[in-house]
Amino acid sequence: MSNWRPWTLGDLFEFLTTDMPPKPKERLEVSAQNYADILAFMLDKNGFPAGNVELPTDFEPLSLIEMNVDR
Repeated sequence: MSNWRPWTLGDLFEFLTTDMPPKPKERLEVSAQNYADILAFMLDKNGFPAGNVELPTDFEPLSLIEMNVDR
């Protein structure tokens, strides 16, 4: 969690979409919605509170949400 301190949700979303899964061909098979769902799952499993709406599926709006790990 401490490694995420300077990151926004956009940074994490971008990491997921550009580096996960490690093989580029397999990344083409994962939709932006799937990545947003994976991000939401990761946040939930790390104790972040759920929001009132689904996470956006692109970098720009997610980049406005800081990863506050000092909760």
